[in-house]
Amino acid sequence: MINYKDIFKSLYNRAIMGRNGIDDLIKFQFYFLIILVILDIFLDSYIVGLLQLITMIIIGYRFMSKDMYKRVKENQIFNNIRYGLISPFKNIIRRIKDRKHLYKKCSCGTTIKTPLPKKCGIKHTTCPNCGKRNRIIALRKKKI
Repeated sequence: MINYKDIFKSLYNRAIMGRNGIDDLIKFQFYFLIILVILDIFLDSYIVGLLQLITMIIIGYRFMSKDMYKRVKENQIFNNIRYGLISPFKNIIRRIKDRKHLYKKCSCGTTIKTPLPKKCGIKHTTCPNCGKRNRIIALRKKKI
């Protein structure tokens, strides 16, 4: 009996060999495409449909491209832009996730992590890199 699953799997592996594949930029473009599809349901606009088509063509081109050097360079540029947009909010996100510590950014660029104090108020810590003394204002205290 012929196993069609193995045949299609080998054909896919031969077709994808040496191609770019999926990277962070393709994932972002795919999420953008999903948002466009949802917008198209509510707006029913030709412009949104055209943007969907262009996005699908770009995803297909980047996915099947054999020019790895250009695709890697494009992905690095995208990751640098994404990091530049996310990095100012990094400490805010960290504070929301970790409720047992306080975070303070030193003037040398190091982020200092200290445990929650027993009382609210002003606390002092020293930076492990530059040795500068930093003031941390504790607005919440450790729950006992």
